[in-house]
Amino acid sequence: MKECPFCAKQIQDEAIFCKYCHNDLVASVATVTSQNNAVLTTPKFSAIRVSRVKTKWAPTVSIISIVAGVIGLVAFASPLVGNLLGLTAIISGTIAANAGENKGKIGIVIGLVDIVIALILIMSNI
Repeated sequence: MKECPFCAKQIQDEAIFCKYCHNDLVASVATVTSQNNAVLTTPKFSAIRVSRVKTKWAPTVSIISIVAGVIGLVAFASPLVGNLLGLTAIISGTIAANAGENKGKIGIVIGLVDIVIALILIMSNI
């Protein structure tokens, strides 16, 4: 057994990929640091970890999605308005959620409920 150079978990000596962090153990290259000439192994092709950065406008867009969704629920007398506001809530909620704002997911759910209610009302009037 050997230790993975990336996540420090115990893996098989013959392993070419770490089963825990999925890094390629064969494609790592040795580099020498200038401070103490210690040899470090770094991945040749490492996975890029993307972290979402909250933007200044994301909370505003998430609030817009929630408000549009709630108004769509209240205005269920007109299924067309419910569908449009539900669609607005889904789109703006998705934009906010992709920008890292968790409240955007609430707008998405409310928007979906708007559209389902509006479709039920449309189908019941046919």
